[in-house]
Amino acid sequence: MSNSDLDRLEAFARRTSPPKQEKAEVRVPAINQRTLYWAGGFVAVAVLYLIIVKVMAGTTFVGDLLFMGGMGLTACALIYCLSALGAYLYRQHKEGSSKPVGAWVAALVRERQFDAASEEAGDFVFLELVDGRRVRLVPKSEKAKATKVGDIGWAQYRGETLFDFAPE
Repeated sequence: MSNSDLDRLEAFARRTSPPKQEKAEVRVPAINQRTLYWAGGFVAVAVLYLIIVKVMAGTTFVGDLLFMGGMGLTACALIYCLSALGAYLYRQHKEGSSKPVGAWVAALVRERQFDAASEEAGDFVFLELVDGRRVRLVPKSEKAKATKVGDIGWAQYRGETLFDFAPE
């Protein structure tokens, strides 16, 4: 990197800040283990109700009516418990599988190259980072694919993938 490019890149990094990540608004509180305990308690109370009705009322007409109501209550409790468990497991899966994208770093687009001879033919962007490293990345987003040689901006990458580029 020439001294003028390095000076330009360092000045850019000093006078600007990286773009802010847009986060989705969370309006509903997350399902936690406490909700699962309440759901399990609901099922336990419904089953206990069924047992008490069967023991106390026996085979009378009123006992049969109370037992049928208890079966409906148990069905509602099981549906609630299973849906809460499914939501809890889905959230655990999403939290475990979401990998954070790399941090923003000031970079200069040094070169663009299309390599048709490689196994995965594609477009490559060569960036020079503010710390002097030069990296070859594969652009994924439209903003990253729209970079031009000589652009200075904030790059977000991980491994060999350029996720985003915000030019000055």
